[in-house]
Amino acid sequence: MYREDDANGPTEQVAPMFNKFTPLPADSPLTTQLSALAKRVDFPLGKIWVCDSSKRSSHSNAFFYGVPFLTKHIVLFDTLIEKNSTEEVLAVLGHELGHFKKGHNISLLLSTDTYVLFLLVLFTTSVQSPAIFSSFGFPSPSATSPYPILLGFILAQDVFGPLDCLAQFVMHSLSRRFEYQADEFAKNLGYAEQLKRGLVRIGADNMGVTDCHKLWSAYHHSHPTLGERIERLDDSDDKKKE
Repeated sequence: MYREDDANGPTEQVAPMFNKFTPLPADSPLTTQLSALAKRVDFPLGKIWVCDSSKRSSHSNAFFYGVPFLTKHIVLFDTLIEKNSTEEVLAVLGHELGHFKKGHNISLLLSTDTYVLFLLVLFTTSVQSPAIFSSFGFPSPSATSPYPILLGFILAQDVFGPLDCLAQFVMHSLSRRFEYQADEFAKNLGYAEQLKRGLVRIGADNMGVTDCHKLWSAYHHSHPTLGERIERLDDSDDKKKE
């Protein structure tokens, strides 16, 4: 998971209301190696936090937050540290740093905002459209009895529903492509096998879908399944050998 929040905004203000965040000890070997990894990829590392996610579930994850182009902070779930080796934690962070280096955060933000703006313009021009109302059997409006805006919104939502399905497929395709690229980034850092093991363990802890039809996954999942990610990592290995 990857986030680009205001350093003093949602993450630091809201998240502590639900979980406890403690700094990773400065003398910890993991701190030293994470700092070295961040320096290696020119990641502007600030603080490294540990989140007590284990008090609610066995869910494992890691993410970073911070103002774009300024200092970033890393958050590790305590379950991730407890259930994975140091190398596997570094592999997972290598994946997250891949999102940063390739600008996935900004790309997803811009694409989402562009689609929302498009929908707002579309609905604004459609909620009073005589063509939409007449297609549903409503009579023409009069000067004293215009179309109800709420009804126009509901009808437009029905008309443009298929567009949402297409947009979901496109957005998921983009997100899945970014996940593969981040996996490849971690692999190029030398963490291919560690990433595979970490993904397997995280998938088990998070009870994620491990296998399903590729078309179903492409439409419903913003992230590739565990099997798809490992298969892609193995395929890139085979291509290099060839």
